[in-house]
Amino acid sequence: MNYLYGASIQGIQGFIFETNKLKEIAGASNLIEWFVSEQFIKNFFNGEEKYKILRNAGGNIRLLFEDIQDLEFMVKYFPKYIMQRAYGITVSQAVVEYNANCSGKEYLDIVEELERKLIYARNKAAYPLDARFNILKQCGRTGKPLYEIKHDTQYDKGSWQKMADADDAHFEMLLKKLEIPNKLYSKFDIDMESISNKKNKVAIIHADGNKMGLLLQQMKNSLLEQNKNPTEIQDAYKTISKAIESSTIEAVKIAYEKVFKKYEQDKNFENIPFRPIIIGGDDVTFVCNADEAIEFANIYLKKFEELTKKNFEENAKEFGLKEFENGLTACAGIAFCNEKFPFHYAVDLAEALCSEAKKISDRKASCLMFHNVQSSYFIDYNNYIKNELTTKEGYKLQFAPYYTNKAPSIDDFLNAAEKFGSDDIPRGKFRTWVGEVHKNIEYAELFMERIVAVLDKKQKEKLDDALSRLHEKLSLQNPFVKQATPIYDIISYLSIRGAKYE
Repeated sequence: MNYLYGASIQGIQGFIFETNKLKEIAGASNLIEWFVSEQFIKNFFNGEEKYKILRNAGGNIRLLFEDIQDLEFMVKYFPKYIMQRAYGITVSQAVVEYNANCSGKEYLDIVEELERKLIYARNKAAYPLDARFNILKQCGRTGKPLYEIKHDTQYDKGSWQKMADADDAHFEMLLKKLEIPNKLYSKFDIDMESISNKKNKVAIIHADGNKMGLLLQQMKNSLLEQNKNPTEIQDAYKTISKAIESSTIEAVKIAYEKVFKKYEQDKNFENIPFRPIIIGGDDVTFVCNADEAIEFANIYLKKFEELTKKNFEENAKEFGLKEFENGLTACAGIAFCNEKFPFHYAVDLAEALCSEAKKISDRKASCLMFHNVQSSYFIDYNNYIKNELTTKEGYKLQFAPYYTNKAPSIDDFLNAAEKFGSDDIPRGKFRTWVGEVHKNIEYAELFMERIVAVLDKKQKEKLDDALSRLHEKLSLQNPFVKQATPIYDIISYLSIRGAKYE
């Protein structure tokens, strides 16, 4: 009899993003990466491989056991093994048994049963080790029991583990994943202030692959049609997971090389303003200098699609992935915010922007959306669009998403931003025009006529060309298409990068 074991780390988002200290965020993300690594699992069994790894990414572990005693040891001690190394998270687990000689259909049904059991387990109440007892002194920053005070800063147990108290092996795992040389680790600073641009702006980028559920369903149907046995099915899922993971990592590496490599040797920069937070499967999150964010995301999305096409070339035929012969597409959300803005709100916003991009694009193309947070409080993105970026007449001051391979493209948006950001363009007047759109669309039309009147022929042609690239019907005289304009996006992006309005 064989046994399938599943474990899921709960509370990852809260564990990583409950602080604004980048050192703790980086430490937490590296800890999560370490917990699902082959080496960590191997250490748990004192170096003996008494299992077969089926999946280990994104806070999830799936193992195959043949010996029930090894399984019992795993179930009894593994959650404690993790939770003692990261106070604040919990681990849910589940087990199903199956006959190694069962059919492929029976095996896949058993896998679904394991996932259902894990969902049930996640819904059960869990008690983290750092329970808040009134008799204990509290850490002022987190409200959890105080563990250590260093340099006048209070730490609870979990915060301290993220900083310094965990196994040395977990440090900089994400940088190792990207094959960053050890000598450069010190240049990846651990302060938001070192990553922000001259306007004190940082960018949180979240990207996620499209139609993963459909891919897995198509794969399952194909494996059933081919009468694959359980071992062949396990190997097939492992192969496709590795293809996605390697595509993601390689895409990040290429984007990093093209955008941030220049900082490595530049004597004017002591730090590389980039930090990977999550790299798991098709799911990635980064924090970086606001000036570089859109270019980085653009390259990443293009390369992810290109590399999945290359890596799926053989798998698409073997596993019946007809719809994915051209690779996976992905969407990204970018939240621009002040370096001191609550980080968990910014991450939530980036994820909401990514979800909105998926919704608008119908998950059929790679694209991104971004938003510049200009207040100290921001939660609901959809309400913001409704209340702040949509006029009473129904005109929208948002043109996104911007796509990698079709109009309106990211490249053309960056081109438009460059043209509107030229020193000879009266940017302040376009900012005023945006305000007039909110008040009265007819007055805004008259105001645009005044702007056009003060531009010379060359300036007007330059801006009209930039707008028409985004949509053939766009121009200064006709700044709306389907009651939406890109000018607000352009002006907002220029303000992020530090343009001074005249």
